[in-house]
Amino acid sequence: MRYTKPKIYHGGKSYDLSKRWYIYYSFEHPTLKDKHGNPKKVRQTPISLGANKKYKTKKERLRYLRFIQKRLAALLEQGYSPYEENSIKLEYTAESLIKYALESKNKEVADTTKRNYINRTDRFIKFLKRKGLANLEIRYVTKSVVFEFLKPFEGKNFNNYKSVLSSLFTILAGEDYIERNFILDIPNKKVSDPNIKLFTDKEIENAKELLNKHDRELLLYVNLISYMFWRNIECNRITIDSIDLRNRTITTKTKTKSKKTKLIPLIILEDVQEFTIKSPTKYLLNSNNNLIDWENSTDNQRRNHYTKRFKMFKKNHKLPKDLTPYSFRHYSITKVYKALREHLSIEDAIKELSLITGHTSKAIFNYIHVHDLELPEDYSKYLKQKKP
Repeated sequence: MRYTKPKIYHGGKSYDLSKRWYIYYSFEHPTLKDKHGNPKKVRQTPISLGANKKYKTKKERLRYLRFIQKRLAALLEQGYSPYEENSIKLEYTAESLIKYALESKNKEVADTTKRNYINRTDRFIKFLKRKGLANLEIRYVTKSVVFEFLKPFEGKNFNNYKSVLSSLFTILAGEDYIERNFILDIPNKKVSDPNIKLFTDKEIENAKELLNKHDRELLLYVNLISYMFWRNIECNRITIDSIDLRNRTITTKTKTKSKKTKLIPLIILEDVQEFTIKSPTKYLLNSNNNLIDWENSTDNQRRNHYTKRFKMFKKNHKLPKDLTPYSFRHYSITKVYKALREHLSIEDAIKELSLITGHTSKAIFNYIHVHDLELPEDYSKYLKQKKP
């Protein structure tokens, strides 16, 4: 290692605030050698960046210096050298703290979610720059500032931006860079659930017959979504080594980067076996075109390929314009729920369906409500006037 880990001098054991606190570390000199001929590590100029003037309590000063310590350590690990010309910023600014929280958050999430976090955070930082707040302390980024940024967004977009920023501010609050995450106090915008069209048995069967005849791989893609209830991007993450045919399971990364294992239902087991055996790459689903390097492609590239491929198939075979792979999924959920209700109560049917699909019971209940899958028995008796 070319450097020593940055450490904080905090005025001794008593944390003496009258003394100068700073961060110190050593780095290999480009020309000096020790007695063994090895590059000599030289103590660098102490770094305080105004800590002693700005912060007069032990908690505030330590918090500030720890942030700079972490930032410096990360930069050194990335190849920063104090002997080269750099425009590195270590300041404890709103921008640097938000980027620090983003780096921490991105270690927890999948690549597709990571890009979403980066894009939304970048837009917020640009807003702070326009407001002249990016280079100020984080305390100047108030609830009203965040709300001003969120206000132009509608419904779901508003909630998604709020969710991203809230997760970052939760990290900052957890590490005492801010007192609390005030973004939690901003209410979500109400979003009406779209009443997704439910297709008939005949429409679904016709589409599947055409897929089976003309594009069986695309049919497998649809069936993984509709029978195993994977999201479309999760289907494109399924690798051959994640499939356990003996125990009939598939394990893959989900939206939160954690791994999820699901049972392969017998209705598609043979198809999964077939495509597992003949797959020319590490993925279960493969493309037969040369537009992208499939083996080294990203999740998004593979998902976009199948999205376009389904749209083209739909157009060529004159299928309904609003038919999507998720239409098959909604059809299956409806069909399974109705079958379960033949012998189970509403509550037990929802619990069983939640286990099958991987959704929460609340999500299943909302789905049933939105699509009117469950209607009450006649309630006229409750409306009758009592005779005097």
